[in-house]
Amino acid sequence: MQYPQSCLRVGNGIISKIHQEKLDKLGVRLAAVVDTNSTRCREAICQGYRVLTDLREASYLEFDFWDICVSTSNHFHVMEQILSLDPKAKILVEKPICYSNEISILLDLLTDKQDQIVINETYCSSQVVHKVAQLICELQLTPERIVVEMSKNRVVDVKQGRFLDLNLGALGYEGSHLLTVVAQLGQEYLPREVLEVRWESMPVPSKGGIQFLDRQGGVEVKYCSWSGVPVELYSSMIGKIKHRYFPFENSTNNRYRAIAVEGYIPNGDKLTIVGFFEPVEQLNRGEGAISLIRNGNLDLVIYPIADDHMGLHLERAVRYFRGEDQNPCSVEHGVQVVKLLNEFFHNESSSISSIRSNKESLDVR
Repeated sequence: MQYPQSCLRVGNGIISKIHQEKLDKLGVRLAAVVDTNSTRCREAICQGYRVLTDLREASYLEFDFWDICVSTSNHFHVMEQILSLDPKAKILVEKPICYSNEISILLDLLTDKQDQIVINETYCSSQVVHKVAQLICELQLTPERIVVEMSKNRVVDVKQGRFLDLNLGALGYEGSHLLTVVAQLGQEYLPREVLEVRWESMPVPSKGGIQFLDRQGGVEVKYCSWSGVPVELYSSMIGKIKHRYFPFENSTNNRYRAIAVEGYIPNGDKLTIVGFFEPVEQLNRGEGAISLIRNGNLDLVIYPIADDHMGLHLERAVRYFRGEDQNPCSVEHGVQVVKLLNEFFHNESSSISSIRSNKESLDVR
């Protein structure tokens, strides 16, 4: 379905190119790109886009919504500038919506404007997690443990200045996804009490040898949810996969994204429902899968599940801006996630472990 809409993009980095690819498929025209970096401006010009260097110039153009693709440190400031130029502006902004110390001023800014903002937290639109939630109900599973893992080797990216987060460490990139996936199962599975937070350093090869970056290598959060069900969140930025489930347990690409809900069904069988998020090594890009593990044995695999969650989420955002759908990710959810991530980062139970003895973690392929 095509949507006769247009957007103005702020920022022309890597994520903006992904946005453009997805929005092109929805028929959303790009009115112009705003960026102050000369290299990115030249790239945009080569791509055939109109380029502006000031938000005020953009405010004179006609388009339907703003698409903010700048770094997290600039999210609030860009939204503030946009709304000063156009108080009725519709805004799509990348996750996380802001830093924790900006929440108060953000909420003041958006006092009567929260319904104008959509956060691009794509796992709000994942068909895999939706199907997992559906199966929990259909099979009458009583959850006893929930595990969410999102791991990938990002050492090379960090060396290039990407994914290094001094505010939230390894939680800065995947943390929002981890919590959002849990929230899709129900708010009752979000944290009531944080039990343990464990961090790993990231080894980065440098001219002087190996430099270790505190809290950037990985993180494991264990908490008790409001329902009483224990939840474990895990993310490794060095590709150390921890929770492997059938039948995709032998991933060799250092990228693994899954949710597992363990529990019992009425006949007494122990059942684990596992959702595998794209990209899954044996499937096409944009396809996920679900497996059922009964009493320790693989019982059923459902695949492929069409789950281009970025494309699905942007489609829902476009429909929302047209008044045809509900907000796929609200300011309320975004703020809730930022608060929880900040709580994890500053939790008194936090411990940091070195991985100097783990040679595999130095693999920067």
